[in-house]
Amino acid sequence: MRPGYAAAYNNRGVAQAKLGRLGAAVDDYDEAVRLQPEIAEPYFNRGNAKERRGELEEAIADYDQVILRRPDDIEAYRNRAVAKAELGRTEEARSDVDRALAIVAGRR
Repeated sequence: MRPGYAAAYNNRGVAQAKLGRLGAAVDDYDEAVRLQPEIAEPYFNRGNAKERRGELEEAIADYDQVILRRPDDIEAYRNRAVAKAELGRTEEARSDVDRALAIVAGRR
């Protein structure tokens, strides 16, 4: 893999996650974030992997980073809502769902 190529690390992380190698996937996403912290996709993917590992607070932090970079990312709001709901933070989860619905309504 070409050193310094964040997209390659992100893509390899996706492959690792599909194979159930979540630790290796997170490592690749970490490197992608290190190389290009302004890109949202590795944060989103890392959040998904962390959520699958039960690391819900860490997943929420990654979804927060996605939303900072892509404020209208419906999937990030949805995934963050799920993680918050799993932690019993229902009001916060409801707020994220409401925001996602508002984004959808604004696109019509």
